[in-house]
Amino acid sequence: MPATSPIVPGQRTCRALGTYATVATTDPAAVEEAYAMLTAELAAVDAACSRFRRDAELWRVNHARGRPVRVSPLLAEALAVALAAARLTGGDVDPTCGTSLIRLGYDRDFARARRHTSTLRQPAAPAPGWRSVEFDPVLGQVRVPAGVVLD
Repeated sequence: MPATSPIVPGQRTCRALGTYATVATTDPAAVEEAYAMLTAELAAVDAACSRFRRDAELWRVNHARGRPVRVSPLLAEALAVALAAARLTGGDVDPTCGTSLIRLGYDRDFARARRHTSTLRQPAAPAPGWRSVEFDPVLGQVRVPAGVVLD
């Protein structure tokens, strides 16, 4: 049998969501298309789900002061998964933990938070509880009580 050279997959890495994302394929000719798909999806997730971007949907939900907010199918899907995880874990995974994270110092994106570590400024706070979230997946609408921060 003739010797074959090992397959060297095509690979691209980018910064995303405070960390890195890598796409790899066994077809090097497909890596650019796969990379474009990856970066487009990550940009969409960031635009929908970032707690730090003022133009993000989640930021609007968190700052709606208890008013209902229509959300995109992407944020609706993320919220449905988060609420299902909360239900399945009896609340151990709770998307209403935003205020707790802020009090722990995670009040800005990863890159900035990593540069500014210090002792806690405030005591940790319990999450208000995932059951306080009103979510209608059919209407694509969510309401959180004023002061509740989803993450």
